[in-house]
Formats: sequence, C-alpha cells, structure tokens
Amino acid sequence: NIKNYDDGYMNELCLWIGSATDQVQQEWEKEREAILFLDPQDITYEKTPIGAALRSLVIPGWGQIYSGKPISAGLWAALELSLSVAFISSYGLYDSSSKNFLKNQKLYDQTDDDIEIAEYRLMAEKNWDEHVFYSKLALILATATTTSWISNSIHAWVFGPRPYTNIYHKGISKSQIPQG
Repeated sequence: NIKNYDDGYMNELCLWIGSATDQVQQEWEKEREAILFLDPQDITYEKTPIGAALRSLVIPGWGQIYSGKPISAGLWAALELSLSVAFISSYGLYDSSSKNFLKNQKLYDQTDDDIEIAEYRLMAEKNWDEHVFYSKLALILATATTTSWISNSIHAWVFGPRPYTNIYHKGISKSQIPQG
C-alpha cells in the first residue's frame, strides 16, 4: 500500500541520517527488513534508465527503442542524422573553399598580367569569404550535433524505463503500488 511505500522512503532516510550520526534505532532496521529484500540477489532489474542512456550515447535513438518508444527513437535518430549530414556537408564546402583560395593565391603570385591579377584576387577574396562562412557554419553544426547527441542520451535516461516493484518483496500487487 502507499503508506508502506512512503514509510519505506522515510525509514531509509532515518537510517541514513542515523548511520551518519551513529544513532540508528532498532525499529528502523526491523521496518527495513519487513519491506525490503534482505538478499540483493533476489532483486531483479530488467530495463533501467541508465541502460537506455548508455545505448543512446552509443547510437542516437537506441535508448528510446530499448525503452519501447519507437517514435521518439525515430525523431532523435533523424535529428542526429540531419545534423551530422549538414556538418559533413559544411565541412566539405569549407575544405573546398580553402583549397580554391590557396590555388587562386598561388596563381595570383605567379602572374604579371594586370587583368589576371585582378581576376585571381577577386576569386581569392570570394574563396576567403566562403572559407570563413563555412568554417563558422561547421563549428555551429558540430556544436549542435554534439549537444543533440548528449541531449538524446539525457532524454533516454529521463524518460527511460523505471522499475517500480523491483526493490520490494514479490507478492505486492501492482494495484497497491503508486503509478507515476
């Protein structure tokens, strides 16, 4: 019942404070024995929030699949995939503009023709501006991708599976255990 459930938490708090102050009362220990398993081997854990979080840290959406939430898993995986593709694309454009800048700078240095100098300078300046833009964009997308990856793991932990009867004696019906 709910009173035993709440009393169990209060009892554990009393035991914790009592052990810190060396003032544990025997009734607290007896209450613990009446509610909790005495042997930790009897406790079974099926799915845990940390299991979901670690899975999502490895592959985005895996923790949500583990928790039985396929729509959430699909959304997180799609978000992470989109951000990763955008980052890789912006990095490729950054790399291309950097190489074009160096190429145009070399051609600029090798020519004596005034028209070619003006043309190579204009192209090098354009490549430089692109290089700066794509560099900033790649940094922003890398930050967003990493933040999304970590947020996905935190989401899997917060909304992951919660064992609610695992630490109590078997035989307590689910109708006696508070939901939520």
